[in-house]
Amino acid sequence: MERKQRLKTIIARYKYYDYVRIQTKDTGTYLEMLAKYQGKYEFWCGDIPPEKDDSGGYSGYRLDGSPFQIQQWGKHKAWIDPRFKVRGKPVILVWKAK
Repeated sequence: MERKQRLKTIIARYKYYDYVRIQTKDTGTYLEMLAKYQGKYEFWCGDIPPEKDDSGGYSGYRLDGSPFQIQQWGKHKAWIDPRFKVRGKPVILVWKAK
């Protein structure tokens, strides 16, 4: 019998000023989460999260795991955010990644 994964309660910050208490499956640094979930999740900045725009695309700051981004934000906090999905994929937000 498979154990149900326990959710963690954290306080997440969105758009520089909006603090919300959420329940998430996992947290860690951007580097840890990238190693664990690359390809399964989309990575975005928590201060500029993805929002669907009029053209059907998404506005926000997407992280692609480039060496520059890993060097800049690899140690920043990251969490799986149940509030966002981009093109059907769940989203991991990274704190202060822009």
